[in-house]
Amino acid sequence: MPEMNSKMKIALALVPVILMAGCGDKPRVDKPKPRLSADEGTNQPTPAADESKTRLADPSPPITGAFGWTLGQKMPESIQLNFMEGTDLAVYSYKTSTNPPFETIVVGSIKDRTIYMIAGCTTNTGSLQYDVLVDALNLKYGVAEDTRPNDVPTRTWLRPAAGHEVQIRNNSSEGISLSYVDLNVFKSLSDKL
Repeated sequence: MPEMNSKMKIALALVPVILMAGCGDKPRVDKPKPRLSADEGTNQPTPAADESKTRLADPSPPITGAFGWTLGQKMPESIQLNFMEGTDLAVYSYKTSTNPPFETIVVGSIKDRTIYMIAGCTTNTGSLQYDVLVDALNLKYGVAEDTRPNDVPTRTWLRPAAGHEVQIRNNSSEGISLSYVDLNVFKSLSDKL
């Protein structure tokens, strides 16, 4: 993937803002939530009986999505999108009790309804919960270093060939957020800024 230009950096800096806009106290739309598949959105290892899906079979599995949503796919027409003022960015969020510890799921799309961001948010800021999530993500995607931008514990897993990333942050004032981003869609959006 090419080096990030300044527009891309600005666009990526908007992800936490979008997350916080979608992680508010009330859901933006009360439409049905997609169901999770067997191995999406869980922190459980794949059963060893299915060798084709074990963690050892593929040390770098693709980052495709989470919480029943897939990066790069289109949002269903039945879902009303809430566009952020002056942008082509839409946010759909809803409360959940089926994806603990996450309380809110946020899905970001662009004007043509292409999903570029999926996130889970919780107000839980416990380091134990964060460590459990990081361990599960390390098992799934490989070990990621703690980068701590602005002293916020942060881990990022990248798949440059696909242009996808996963990032988990534990901000003591905002809680834990886990985001999946399609950098290719995001880049096309940032090129228009």
